[in-house]
Amino acid sequence: MKANVAIIMVNYNGEELCKECIESINNGSIVPDIILVDNASINFNYKNFLKYKNVTILRNSENIGFTGGNNIGINFALKNNYEYIILLNNDTIIDKNMIEELMSNSNYNTITTPKMYYYSEPKKIWFAGGKINFFKANAKHIGKDRFDSKKFDKKKKIDFATGCCMCIHKSILEKVGLLNENFFMYNEDLEFCLRCLQKKIDIIYIPTAMLWHKVGGSSGGDISKTFTYYSNRNRFYLVKGKYFNTEAKVFVYISRLIRYLLSKMNKDNYFTIKQAYNDAKNGKMGKQVIIDRRS
Repeated sequence: MKANVAIIMVNYNGEELCKECIESINNGSIVPDIILVDNASINFNYKNFLKYKNVTILRNSENIGFTGGNNIGINFALKNNYEYIILLNNDTIIDKNMIEELMSNSNYNTITTPKMYYYSEPKKIWFAGGKINFFKANAKHIGKDRFDSKKFDKKKKIDFATGCCMCIHKSILEKVGLLNENFFMYNEDLEFCLRCLQKKIDIIYIPTAMLWHKVGGSSGGDISKTFTYYSNRNRFYLVKGKYFNTEAKVFVYISRLIRYLLSKMNKDNYFTIKQAYNDAKNGKMGKQVIIDRRS
């Protein structure tokens, strides 16, 4: 069945992941159009996707990150009058009814998000709803690393949905805006959800919608230093804004200082945390060159 929905899928060096994800999408009860945004992957062969008649490929000349890639796709979908937009990581395999379940529970004021399992352990939960910790200025995945049970089968209102998969009505994006490209990657979903909460947008966890996540696959390789830099910088940036109070700011700075000192003792990424702090302080956001030095 066709529906007025577009899936946005960002790719960076994950061509095989994309093909496996697309196959699962095209076996679903609803077969949407797919907007595949390639972030200047090495050796990406668009000809391998010509057999998929519902796939449109948008190719960027440089890697503009998770935020920029998704925003390119979202803008394309909005200009082509899609009513619903689903952000979906390319390192996922979806259940055949996932899209139908998400859409049937979504509307102009409600974002929906599915139950997510580890692909490597199909009954172990990666995400069964999300909760923002306003003291720590972060978000946690409910049920993470626990095996599925009836406890996680209740549809409920939550305050955080991971950018791995969320179904959004176009009117919400018109009201709230797109992803914040200052983040490049990591924590952009938290900031987006905070904006949604401010605009009284509901975020609903739908346990009957399911996917399996190849965790870390979409990053395109070893991301230790990349993750350390962007996750820390973006958290510093978040607490500088309007979403969190002074206590949260103090917690983040003290906890990052402790992390920095421990990393320095172990000679592991302490220089990256230092750069993350300095860049957030000086407003150096978006994509940055991560300096490889220990000072």
